[in-house]
Amino acid sequence: MAARRLRLLSLATLALCAAFVLPAHAQAIAEGGVAQNFYEDVLALGQDEDFVRLSGSWDLQLPEDFGFHPAARSETWTLSAHLATDDGRPVNVQFSLARLGLRAAEHDDGPFALRDLFRAHVIVISGAAGPVAAEERFARSTGAAGHDGEMGEVWIDNWQLGYGGDPGAPALTLSVSAGDTPVALRLTAERAALPQNTGGEAPLRGFVIPRLSVTGSVGDAQVTGTAWLDRFWGEVPLPGGPLAYDRLVLQLDDGTDVSLLRTRRRDGGGIATLDGAAIGPEGQVSLLSDETLDMTPRQDWRPKGGTAAYPIGWTIRGAGLDLTLTPLRHDQRHAFLFPVWSGGVRVDGTRDGNPVTGVGTLQLTGYEDE
Repeated sequence: MAARRLRLLSLATLALCAAFVLPAHAQAIAEGGVAQNFYEDVLALGQDEDFVRLSGSWDLQLPEDFGFHPAARSETWTLSAHLATDDGRPVNVQFSLARLGLRAAEHDDGPFALRDLFRAHVIVISGAAGPVAAEERFARSTGAAGHDGEMGEVWIDNWQLGYGGDPGAPALTLSVSAGDTPVALRLTAERAALPQNTGGEAPLRGFVIPRLSVTGSVGDAQVTGTAWLDRFWGEVPLPGGPLAYDRLVLQLDDGTDVSLLRTRRRDGGGIATLDGAAIGPEGQVSLLSDETLDMTPRQDWRPKGGTAAYPIGWTIRGAGLDLTLTPLRHDQRHAFLFPVWSGGVRVDGTRDGNPVTGVGTLQLTGYEDE
């Protein structure tokens, strides 16, 4: 039962990524002057017979599974890092990279054929009053983005995510920038990777590393902290669906990590559903759902000149948790091709009656003005 529910959480996580990545790609293709038929190609990825529909059981192989899975139609790498400078200023860093396959490698369409599309973003939020830097990039697989298995890295332009080291304690390096802010981080797994959908019930595979220790630099400041990694590959849900998502990752000072996904209809109808998991200090997993947990908005924010209300503050109660979430700052909305509010939060409250504090990343989709 536990493994099944965790697989459902993974499916929802990938759906969340696809919900804003695919429309962004499609719009970039159309606006960038590439032939319009590629727009239909992207929308029709689910029927593209070039790619293998994943099925059957599988075993996680690290560090290899950090790298490309070219037979899969899509794959994503997502990092949420919760850091602090030497003088205690909080810094939230987010990195997301997605690959969307259009044509399999065996098609001999020439060296400049459009086989894969890549989309990535970096977000850097420096405390309540410091700068916010966010950048989004698109590329195609003709040298501007790709994977080097021997070097152990994936990249888009000069943004790089490196992997390697001891398979029992995976280490990553992140070298990116947002605007004029360079980011250089080293991330070492404190907990074992949690493979998802190993029984093969869904055409999706991947793993989560719920806590990595982080050292490095953001701009001129040295930083330390923790991070959460999601890594998935497989089927891509088609864009333009009726669902929107609120995603929350929390890392508490007692060693607990929490992931929640709240799913709702974009038209405001129906009842939101909640799925998630809490990973305790010893690695024990407790499943969370709307049957055991209430995730209630308590604070809204509206962008200047807009009418959309983003729920940026929340309370979480149930399953031993009594937490209050406060955003690092109100305006953490980013004008990507598909707008998203995504930023850092502070956490105060109790777990099993004991006081806790923490940090996290909150991502809100589907609130933008239509």
